[in-house]
Amino acid sequence: MSELAYPTTPGPFLGSPAVAAASARVREFLRAPAFIHEVLSSALQQVCRLTACETAALYLFDDSNKPRLRVFAQQGLNQDEQQSFQVLTQGLALATAAVQSGLVTACGASSGGAACCQPLAGLCASSAAAPVVVSDFTLGALLVMSAGAETINQDAQEALVAHGRLLGDIVAGQAFAQQVREERDRYARVASNVHDCIWTMYFEPDFRMALMTQGSLELTGYSNAELLTRPELWREMVHPEDRGMLAQQRNEIMAGQLVDVHHRIRITHKNGDLRWIHTRGRAARDEHGWRMDAISTDVTDHVRLEEKVRRADRLSAVGILAGGIAHEYNNLHFAILGTLDLLLMRDDLDESLRAHINRVRESAERASDITNQLVSFARGGSGGRELMDVGQLLEAALGMVQKEFSTKGIELEIKRAPRALRIRGNRAELGQALINLVINAQQAMQESAVKLLGITAGMREGRVFISIADTGQGIPPENLPRLFDPFFTTKGAAGSWSQERSTGDAFLSGRGLGLSVAQSIVQEHGGDIEVESEVDCGARFTIYLPTPEADEAEAADPSAFVQVRKGRILVADDEAPVRAVCRELLEQLGYEVAEAGGGAEALELLTGGDFDLTLVDLQMPDMDGLELVGRINDIPLVRRPAKLIITGNIDDLPAETCAELGIAGLLQKRASLGELVSKVQLALATRR
Repeated sequence: MSELAYPTTPGPFLGSPAVAAASARVREFLRAPAFIHEVLSSALQQVCRLTACETAALYLFDDSNKPRLRVFAQQGLNQDEQQSFQVLTQGLALATAAVQSGLVTACGASSGGAACCQPLAGLCASSAAAPVVVSDFTLGALLVMSAGAETINQDAQEALVAHGRLLGDIVAGQAFAQQVREERDRYARVASNVHDCIWTMYFEPDFRMALMTQGSLELTGYSNAELLTRPELWREMVHPEDRGMLAQQRNEIMAGQLVDVHHRIRITHKNGDLRWIHTRGRAARDEHGWRMDAISTDVTDHVRLEEKVRRADRLSAVGILAGGIAHEYNNLHFAILGTLDLLLMRDDLDESLRAHINRVRESAERASDITNQLVSFARGGSGGRELMDVGQLLEAALGMVQKEFSTKGIELEIKRAPRALRIRGNRAELGQALINLVINAQQAMQESAVKLLGITAGMREGRVFISIADTGQGIPPENLPRLFDPFFTTKGAAGSWSQERSTGDAFLSGRGLGLSVAQSIVQEHGGDIEVESEVDCGARFTIYLPTPEADEAEAADPSAFVQVRKGRILVADDEAPVRAVCRELLEQLGYEVAEAGGGAEALELLTGGDFDLTLVDLQMPDMDGLELVGRINDIPLVRRPAKLIITGNIDDLPAETCAELGIAGLLQKRASLGELVSKVQLALATRR
C-alpha cells in the first residue's frame, strides 16, 4: 500500500511540546534497521490473535514540522486501496481520541458509538484504540477492528493496553539503539581520522588487546588485525630498556596502586625506525579483570626537538664557562707571547736561546689554538670575516695533515669545482672545522684495508658545499643522533666509532669536541653539516655554506693606507703584564706611553694631558671599556684621542657601536705584537 493511502489526523496536536518530543522519539525510531518493521508486523499479528480482531494498525506521530498521527504499520487489510483508506481514516478518529484521553477508547454497533466508528461493508463492526506510551511520552495509538463482534470485550481491551505499552517500549528502545549506533559511527569516524591510537588492553591472564583504532597502523606500522591477533608484537616492539618500566606499571595496576598512567617509551616501527610513543590512560577493573583504557601518540619529532633544546642549553652553559676561560687565558697569552716577541727582537740574543724561545712560542700559539677551538664550539666562533677562495682554504687545511696521512697510507682524492668558489668567513675557524672533519675521517680508517679520503667542493642548490668522505667503519645508527653532542665519545670501545683526534697536538683528542667545534663554526657562518653513513660502508660529512652577495668586493688591505706616526699613547688595562708588554713594545717603536690600571685613572690622565691614542681594555673592574670611551668623548678637549679597544673576549663589537662611539678598531688579546702595531698605526691614522 502506498504512503498516500495512509490518512493523517488534522491539526488538534499542532504546537504541543509533548507531541514535538514524541515526534523526535519516533524520528529516531524511523532510522532503525529495516528488520524492526518485521518485529512490528509480528506484534500486530499477536494483537489480532489476542483480541480476536481481524485488523490492527499502529498510529504514530510522524516526523514532520507539524507533527500528526500517521499509520506506520497495519495488519489484516488486504483489500483495495480505496477501501483500506476508508477503514484507516475511520480508525484515525478513534486513535486520536485515545491519544487525547490517554485511555482505551472503544466503539461498536451495540455501544452507540456511531460517531466514532460506523460499520463499513462488513469490515468494521466494532473497534478499540489504546495509547502507545513509554515513560511520560505518548507516541501514538494501537487500534484493533472487528468485522463480526459488536463490541471489543474487556479482556481484549486489557490485552490492547498491554501491547500498547509493549509497542511503546519497542519504538523507544529502537530509537535509543539507533542513537547508540549513530554515536558509535561518529566515534568511529573521529577515531579513524586522528593520528593517535585509542586502545583498551587487559592485563590478565596475559596481555590482550580488546579495542584498537586505526591510528595503530601509522603509530606502529602494524594493522589492527595483526596487533589484536598477535599480542606478543607489543612486547617485541618495545625497546628492551623500557620493558622493565612497563612491567612495573602493570604490577602496580594489578595491585591497585596505580590508576592514572603516563609514560613515554621507545618502540621499533615495522619499517625498523625507532619511534617515541607517549601514552596516557586510566586503569580500571571490570568482570574481565584489570584493564587500561589509553591513547598513544607518536612524539618522535617532539623528542628530537627537546634534544635540540637540551643540547642548546648545554652549549650555552659551556659557552659561558668557555668565554670566561678564554678571556682570562687571552690576558695571559698576550703577556706571554708579547714577552717572547720582545726577547726575539733583541739583536744580541744567542741563537740557541732564540731556538728555545721559538719552541716556547710555538707551544703558546698551540695553546691559543686550543682556546680558540673551545671558544668556537662554545660560542659559535669569533674573529673578522673576509672573502676567501675555497680551494685555497682546502690547500691550507690539508697541508697541515697531508704528511701525516701519507705516512699512514691514506690516499687523498680531491675534486674541485670547474670555477673558483668564494665564501665569506673567518679563515682560521673554517680551516679548523675542515681539519676536525678530516682528522675524524683519518681516525675512522685506522682498521680499514682501503684508506681513501675523498674531498669534493662545488655548488649545490645555491650554496657552496665541501664533502669529506672516508672508507672507514661507518657510524652506528644509535650514535647518529648524538654525533655532534659536546664531549660525546666512545673511545676505548672495541670496534666502535669515536669522534677523536689521533694527532698528539690536539686538545680535542678523545674528548668528544672535534665534531661539536666543527658544527658550531659552520653554523656560526650560516651553514650546516649533513652526515650520511652506514656501518662498514664509511661516512660522508658535507659542509654547506652560503655564497657572498654578487656585488660584494673584497676589502682592500688596510695596511696600504697606513702612515707610521709618533705620538702619545695611553694604555688602560687592569692587567699589569698586558700594560707592561704594550708599553715596552710601543716605546721601542718610538711612542711615548702612559699606563692606567682602570677607567677612573685613565680619565684623570686624559683630562690632564694630550694623548693621540687611548688603548682601552673592554672589561675592567671599575669601569666598562665602552663606558670609558663614552666618557672620553664627553671630555672637552680641543683634539680628542683616537680610541682602540683591546679585549680578551671572543666576540666582535657591532659596527654600529664602533661608529657611534668613534672606535677606530678592535684588537683581540690573542693577536700577535705585529697585529698590535698594525692596529695602533691604523688608529693613529684616523685621528684628525
